[in-house]
Amino acid sequence: MPNLDLDTSIKDLGLLIGLLTDGGNGNVSVNKDWFRHPVTELEGSPTRVQGLLSVLRSLFPVTLGTDRSTLDHNETWYSIYSGSASLPTGLCLVVPKAGSSSGVISLGIFSQVSVQKGDGQHARPFAALLVAGGAGSAVRFGWREV
Repeated sequence: MPNLDLDTSIKDLGLLIGLLTDGGNGNVSVNKDWFRHPVTELEGSPTRVQGLLSVLRSLFPVTLGTDRSTLDHNETWYSIYSGSASLPTGLCLVVPKAGSSSGVISLGIFSQVSVQKGDGQHARPFAALLVAGGAGSAVRFGWREV
C-alpha cells in the first residue's frame, strides 16, 4: 500500500485511535482490521500515551515564555485559546517533553506579569500548575527574574 500523505494532526489522531499504523521511516498505512473491530481499537487508545502526546503537541501552540519560569523544564506548556488566536485564555495544557518516558498531563495558568523596576517596566513570566494527575499532587507556582 502506498504511503499516505496526511497532515500531521490527522496522522497523529489516526495513530492514536489505531486507524493508522506506522511502518517506520514515516511510512503510515491504514489498519484495515480497524473496521472489523473499531470499538476494540478505540478502547486501546489510552494505552497509546505517546500517540496522545503527539496529538496534543500538533493541535496546541507552545506557550511562549514558559521556558523562563522556574517550573519543571521537563514539561512543555501549550496554550488553550478561546477560539480566536488574539484571545488567549491564559490556560495551558502541560505535558511531558517529547521523548519523555513518564510524566503527567496537567492544566496550568501562565501569564506575563509586568513588574516596575528602577530602570523601567519589565515583563516577568508567572506560571501556576493547577491540576496535576496522581494522588497527592500539589499546586506549584514559579517565576524567575530574566
